[in-house]
Amino acid sequence: MIATFPDLYPDELLYSACARYYARAQFPDKRAVLNELFGGHSAAAVIDLPSHIDSLVQGLPPNHRWTANRLIDGHTFFPLFSAFLPSGRSNQLRMNMRESGGQVIHKRAGIMASRVPLPRRFRFCPLCSEEDEERFGEFYLHRLHQIPGVKVCPLHRAFLENAEPPADYFRRTYEFVPADNCIRLCTARLLNTLDPLHQTLLNIACSAAWLLEQRKLASSLEALHNRYTLLLIDRKLASFSGGVYATELLRAFRERYSSDFLSSLHCRLVEKEGEKDNWLLRLVRNKKNAQHPLRHLLLMDFLECTAEEFFKLPGEIKFFGDPPWPCLNPVADHYQQSVVIDCRLSFRGKDHRPAGTFNCDCGFIYTRTGPDNTPEDRFRISKMKAFGPVWENALKERWTNPSFSVAEIARLQGVDPLTIHRYVQRLGLPPDRQSGNAAPADPISDLKLQDALTYKERKRADFRQMWLSTMAKEPGIEMKRLRKTLLRIYTWLLANDQEWLKSHRPLPSRKTNHNSSSIDWVNRDKDVVSKVETAALQIKNAPERPRRVTISAIGKEIGLSGLLKQKLDKLPRTRKALERVAETLEQFAIRRIWWIAECYQKEGVVPQRWQFVNRSCVYKYASVPGIKETIDAALQSLEIKSILTLAG
Repeated sequence: MIATFPDLYPDELLYSACARYYARAQFPDKRAVLNELFGGHSAAAVIDLPSHIDSLVQGLPPNHRWTANRLIDGHTFFPLFSAFLPSGRSNQLRMNMRESGGQVIHKRAGIMASRVPLPRRFRFCPLCSEEDEERFGEFYLHRLHQIPGVKVCPLHRAFLENAEPPADYFRRTYEFVPADNCIRLCTARLLNTLDPLHQTLLNIACSAAWLLEQRKLASSLEALHNRYTLLLIDRKLASFSGGVYATELLRAFRERYSSDFLSSLHCRLVEKEGEKDNWLLRLVRNKKNAQHPLRHLLLMDFLECTAEEFFKLPGEIKFFGDPPWPCLNPVADHYQQSVVIDCRLSFRGKDHRPAGTFNCDCGFIYTRTGPDNTPEDRFRISKMKAFGPVWENALKERWTNPSFSVAEIARLQGVDPLTIHRYVQRLGLPPDRQSGNAAPADPISDLKLQDALTYKERKRADFRQMWLSTMAKEPGIEMKRLRKTLLRIYTWLLANDQEWLKSHRPLPSRKTNHNSSSIDWVNRDKDVVSKVETAALQIKNAPERPRRVTISAIGKEIGLSGLLKQKLDKLPRTRKALERVAETLEQFAIRRIWWIAECYQKEGVVPQRWQFVNRSCVYKYASVPGIKETIDAALQSLEIKSILTLAG
């Protein structure tokens, strides 16, 4: 039984409490405390997501107030990671922490795939530690301060300071380091909230602090994706159909955060060769894979949204709200009542705005362009698709009743008089209405309607004549040119006389089959060879980040992509030149390694091997012999030049 296990302080890391117990009990063997607390040799001193929590709780004295879930939720990183995991995966993670989960815990949380490491030193806020010493008589490690990416204290708005554990501490998975042994009080460095990057660090810390206090916040990866989509749409960085404008997003993100700042958070944007593929685009596109919470918090800051605001957003994208929707059939007894449950979503071609088609049981079908932004928008119609039998029966009844004028019928039916006359003809109703003893029909409205019909027929005849006349003047004219010449006429006929327009289109022109034998391929081969060699040198010597010399890249550079793809068999010298100058993946990786080495030399930095490999984007090939040797040579060269610079 663990009789003297200390009570945990507010937001204290479970690791910190175990370290205080280790310091008080004075274990002669550093590994013995692990057996005492967690009951097994497989346990380790883990900072973020420890395991064997059930064993720890079972060893505590009777009537203690701790449960495994209370320790996990209040004194580990679990709430931070579970917020961005599906509930099933979050529950599995919790069970792994309660039991002997081992490395599967960090795989399940997405830590190992994200390459966002823990800080290499414990961190503390000088003002928090000063208060802790006054209140509790000792220091302890705050859970929030150890989270990757949290570099400031949101309570005191001060930068966190590095503690002083042994240099190789992070390799000692069997040892607990008490806070009193590594925290040395110093003057607090306050934030400048007018600095955008300082404000970003504060926003990340505040959101992380809020997440640590939440319980059962887990939601599906699709819900997270939908929330990001809504925020991107609001900032015009994604279409309503969910397509992300990758170029604009990456440009805006890089303008907001410098490369050095992103590197300090281990969130640098690295694009794979030939395609845009980095953690940011995977976060807003991929609904299947989890990513490190820090990257979520950084994206939220970019989208000007706190974690609390983010998780209040709907997990589903509903441009028209929840069903049922109102029926807008003006003659139905359920007019404006929420009875419509059938809504088909589509997106307009010109701007990809959402369009909802609402189908009521009464047969009334209407569309509305969204999204709905106010409650009044639910009662708006963009276009009526069908009126249905209820509307048509009301029209029949009113048409045969001479007490209604055409204008009055149109008002009651919710349409214009021209639509009334169209449906009278469509329904086979008599065009001449019986007068009887009722009020006479409105002659002015009928006259206006007749004028409108006559004008439209005249316009149709005139436009047809102009279309045919232009085709007769230029017998070989193509449809594209004719449409451009008569754009206004074409647009009107397409909307009002589509069948006629389809039957009076110009005949498609036959493409001329050029005889390739008339081309002097020998001279062309000589000309293209010199262009290929010049383009390869230009690509290799470009001052920006290296591009791989490929046939596709050379074709784009000289403007002959189609020729190099389709006619290379007729250009033997060009083919040999391409084989000679095109780079293999290994050759390109080696060239890129030396370019990165030059960058580090200009910056005066000697990186660690993993930093060099990541920045060079060769982590997939780092074990290939030739590439491995080049990396070793580049790092050795940087170290030698650094020593010479210091000596000079």
